[in-house]
Amino acid sequence: CVQRCELCPKKEGALKRTDSGGWAHVICALYIPEATFGNNRTMEPIITSKLPKEKFAKPCYICEEAGLETQATHGACMGCHKSSCRMAFHVTCGQKERLLCEEADPRDPNNLVYCGYCHNHYKKMVRQKKKQQNVRKQSSSGPAGPVSAATSFPHLTQAAASLP
Repeated sequence: CVQRCELCPKKEGALKRTDSGGWAHVICALYIPEATFGNNRTMEPIITSKLPKEKFAKPCYICEEAGLETQATHGACMGCHKSSCRMAFHVTCGQKERLLCEEADPRDPNNLVYCGYCHNHYKKMVRQKKKQQNVRKQSSSGPAGPVSAATSFPHLTQAAASLP
């Protein structure tokens, strides 16, 4: 029996139980801030019952652009990390498009914020970070900027690469 993630339209990949008895990808739970883990060490169950209903109401713009309208409305979408942007997408769609990243938490530099940007803001963010790095290099500082999910979670990115 093939299980489907409650948070995205993908059936493939490693799934963990949710508090509602369904299944979800760990990466989906990591990148949707309202999703949590019952046990942080085992990362299960994934608590989805506290997700706001509007997370499930927003269609995935990546699915829509690909002509997959029926998939666009399945599951929950994360929003672009640019606060003024209204674009929403499934975590696994963002992963496949390489739009996910981790950034230092502005409230606690010892923590990471798992986030993603729409195509437009991701390109702008990368350009801005490159400019900042060039300025830092000129002033002898080390590199800074977002870390790709592919770097931090190569096993998850490899699994997503095999998704249709």
